[in-house]
Amino acid sequence: WNFEQPHYILDKKNGKMWSLEVDLEHLSFSCSDRVNLIRCLLKRRSRDARELILGAVKSCILEREALYSVFQIFIIIINASIGNPAKQGNSRAGKWWFYDPTDDPDADSYQLVGTSLGDMTPNKPIDQADIHRQVFLPIHESNAVDLD
Repeated sequence: WNFEQPHYILDKKNGKMWSLEVDLEHLSFSCSDRVNLIRCLLKRRSRDARELILGAVKSCILEREALYSVFQIFIIIINASIGNPAKQGNSRAGKWWFYDPTDDPDADSYQLVGTSLGDMTPNKPIDQADIHRQVFLPIHESNAVDLD
């Protein structure tokens, strides 16, 4: 069998072809290993994958996962973002480590809670601004995590 992009399986010997589709939402709900879930979702070319990744990061924090797991998730997301061929150069890494939400020119136009991810397209890397808007701000504004 040959596996072809995006979701086809070819059996040249028997002259057959199958289409394989994975329900990412059900996969994310049934997967308890969030580190490997994030790895899997980052490889998908689905608009839903971005939303599921950010949701998994948010729930990981809200459910007080082990700090090492949260660390691994952020490293995986950062490496995927830096390694994206659409973004070349060292500026990508700099944006991760030096993002300041007060310097964001579009900060007033962000819709935070209960909205779709709007203009996010498949394969666009998740950057620190996305995580700030879709994960940290909603958690902070809902006072869901004790600061003590």
